[in-house]
Amino acid sequence: MSTLTSEAARVRAAAAADGVAAAELVSTYAESEPPSSAHVEALRLAVEVGLLDALVDHAREMALHHAHPWHESGAETADQDPHTQSRFGQAYAVRSAAEALLAEALQALADADPDADRTVALARGYVGRRGGETANDLIGVLGASSASSRYGLDRHWRMLRGFAIEHPPRQIDVAGDIRHDRGKRP
Repeated sequence: MSTLTSEAARVRAAAAADGVAAAELVSTYAESEPPSSAHVEALRLAVEVGLLDALVDHAREMALHHAHPWHESGAETADQDPHTQSRFGQAYAVRSAAEALLAEALQALADADPDADRTVALARGYVGRRGGETANDLIGVLGASSASSRYGLDRHWRMLRGFAIEHPPRQIDVAGDIRHDRGKRP
């Protein structure tokens, strides 16, 4: 089994396990010989967006059924706590932005846009940074029990952070140029 095929199978399994609808991207990635770095990055972006989506959904369920409001908020339940509502509003905004950036990146790849590499890299940078911040914010607002394995929210945090560490986005300098792995500039 080639490295390309085994990597595609591994990513397909990870995407399916996390509810990422990336089957079309995986099949495109598996058929391109060799895969472009933009396709690989887009696949990783799709996985990160799926992990973020699962985290926000699971955190919402925890807020509705298990979390307690901050004691001075005056709210009876966590979902009525203004601070919790604010954090979830921010999380929904980050998730919507991540989904829009993924759609834009996939469209750029489909259209063979010459800037597709940059579009994907910028999307990965955003999702990597804001996804991690969102995970930390949601765990923080839901309290210490949300970090426990009892409710399973910690699993999403570990998967999102672990994936970001194992597959960091390509670096982008302040001018927006991508630093290629070979040290060349586009």
